[in-house]
Amino acid sequence: MQNNVPYNEVDLSKDPEREQDLINLTGSRIVPAFLFEKKKWYGGTKKKHFIGFEMNEDVIRNMIEKDQF
Repeated sequence: MQNNVPYNEVDLSKDPEREQDLINLTGSRIVPAFLFEKKKWYGGTKKKHFIGFEMNEDVIRNMIEKDQF
């Protein structure tokens, strides 16, 4: 957990078979990829992903600050 945000880090250079998971989740092989899952009140989840940090930094930081994941 960092900044009170639970996360899972996957290093594709050490775990290359997980690349297909990345493609399935984001539709891309580009890293870094950020996947946020928000639990719904009825039990489901809503997923939102971002590819790359610099071009999505403001949105990602805003989601973290407002606890929108």
